[in-house]
Amino acid sequence: MRLIHEHRRPAIGDLGVFLLLFLSQLPCVAKIVFRRDPLDAALDSTAIVIMHQQSRDAFQVDEGFLGDIGKGQTLLLPGFSLVVWDESTIICCSERIEPIQSNTRILVFLKPASTVPAHQQRYGEWAVAGLGNCYFWSHDPGDIAPLREKAEQALVLRSSWEAARNLPDKQRRVEALWPYLWDHNDCCYKQTEATLQEIGAVAGDYIAGRLEGMSYRQKDVFLCNFAEYGSDRLHAELILELKRQQQQFEVMLRSHGAATRDEIDPPGRNHYYPPRPENADADRISGISGVLYQGFIGLGRFRDRNDLPFIREAAVWGLKYRFRQPDDAALAAFTLMPDRQNLPLIESIWKQYSSRQFAGNKIQAYEIIQALSAHRFPEAIPLMARFVNAGFMQDVARQFLAEMTGVNLGGNERGWRDWYESHRREPGVRN
Repeated sequence: MRLIHEHRRPAIGDLGVFLLLFLSQLPCVAKIVFRRDPLDAALDSTAIVIMHQQSRDAFQVDEGFLGDIGKGQTLLLPGFSLVVWDESTIICCSERIEPIQSNTRILVFLKPASTVPAHQQRYGEWAVAGLGNCYFWSHDPGDIAPLREKAEQALVLRSSWEAARNLPDKQRRVEALWPYLWDHNDCCYKQTEATLQEIGAVAGDYIAGRLEGMSYRQKDVFLCNFAEYGSDRLHAELILELKRQQQQFEVMLRSHGAATRDEIDPPGRNHYYPPRPENADADRISGISGVLYQGFIGLGRFRDRNDLPFIREAAVWGLKYRFRQPDDAALAAFTLMPDRQNLPLIESIWKQYSSRQFAGNKIQAYEIIQALSAHRFPEAIPLMARFVNAGFMQDVARQFLAEMTGVNLGGNERGWRDWYESHRREPGVRN
């Protein structure tokens, strides 16, 4: 299963829906297709073979292209089947099982099952590499040239990527690896990003020099992990990028004579159709939204408390324009860097978005509970008290209050507030 990136990215409010369906490395999608591409497994597989079925769960290798598995060896793949998806619908796809015949030849990309999470599909000791569906077949054993070609395509990409990764000079290595982030249908993104992060500050400095010119699609997935590079230059450039996006939004807002984001990018707007001229500014705001959200998430992950004033200013800015993404990201940053001065902003974010909810832009109580839980300051007590009967995670709110006060008032919201009012002037409890 693969999300093919076409035209535009979904609004952040819609992103949760997409995550439930499937999360690819690049969340810039217009439709979902179930893609089989041998390049998806080029860097992921440890064995590439053509095989045929001997018995229900046993397959004999006819040709090996990668790994120590040779011709004639038997692979046990319990439960392995050939799945075909109906791609005629955009969101909901049906599947059928293609029968494996005695003359069926299957090219499969494999890796050890121990390398994938337990919930993912496994076949005994093996898992299918790539996106879990990187296998191809022919029912004519005399016509397997297309299968061999797919294997060779993957090996060529693997060889070129490894050559770039193995360059001894860090600067040249970064320059050689950079295109693999974005080329080849994003097949190498995950491994390339991890390798760049291992290089560290040299890679971070290189990225800093290219950040402003990157597309919204690229920024949307890349910014959130900038802290991994340990680059001061990248840290500073990220802040400049966030300020640039805020300025661009304000210019657009003024050109429309609008007061809030909602007036340009209306609530409930369908973000899944191809771009249209009349939606150009709304689409651009969706791009800005992604950069601001992922960028402030990334800034928070630096865990530099010197960034807190800027993050708080951005949260106020988001409240002013009813621009949810900076406020969501601010909550995440506040959770990583608790501070008394964060508390008024946390309360304001809840008030703003809980009082005027709409589809795709709802704030849930658990988001506030999570942020408040990191703020073990007495001033957080009356704020947390309102969530002691909030359903999901209400027990977290009650436990926080019990640990902070030494008493247990359960779901008695008024009781918790009264406790704070009667104790806030005591030593250790600030007003």
